[in-house]
Amino acid sequence: MVVQTKKTISISEPYPLSASVTVSNPTCIGISNGEIEVTVIGGTAPYYFTYNQNVVDFHVLTGLPEGVYNVTITDANDCKYEIKAISLTDYQVDCIVIPNAFTPNEDGINDTWIIENIELFPSAYIYVYNRWGQELWVGRPGENWNGTYKDKLVPTGPYLYVINLYNGTKPYVGIVTVIY
Repeated sequence: MVVQTKKTISISEPYPLSASVTVSNPTCIGISNGEIEVTVIGGTAPYYFTYNQNVVDFHVLTGLPEGVYNVTITDANDCKYEIKAISLTDYQVDCIVIPNAFTPNEDGINDTWIIENIELFPSAYIYVYNRWGQELWVGRPGENWNGTYKDKLVPTGPYLYVINLYNGTKPYVGIVTVIY
C-alpha cells in the first residue's frame, strides 16, 4: 500500500521595492547641512543608497548643499528603485552675522569682533584694513579680532573688512567700528 502525504509549501517574495523621501533644506545660503531621509518599502534588506557617485548603507543622506539629487536604492537582491529630482533649496537667510561695531575696552562685554557662524565656512579668511588700505589683521574661523595692531589698540573709528569664504560666493565687504 502506498501512502500519499500532502505538504503545503509556501513560496513568497518581498513586496516590490519602493521608497519615499523627506527633505530638510540647508539652513542658510551657502551651507551644506541639508538632508534627504529615504523611507524604503518592500525589497530585501540591506539597502544601499547611491547619490552623486556616493554609495552609503544608511537611509539619511546628510551634509548636502542646495541642489537637485537623484537617489538610487539597491536591495540585497540587486533590485533597484530610483527617485529623481529631489530638490534642496537654501533658506534665503544669510548664515554670516557680522557686527558693525565692538568695544575692546576690556570690560568683558563685546571686547572682540565675533562674526557669528563663520565656523560654517572653514576655508574663510577675514581681513581688516585701516582707512589707508593698510592690512591690520587677518583671521580664520574661530579667531576674533581684538582691536589691536602690533599688540596696540587701534584708534576709535571705522575699519574696512573683507570676508572671503572661498566657496565661489562674492566676498562680504563692509565697515566695523571700534568704540571705546
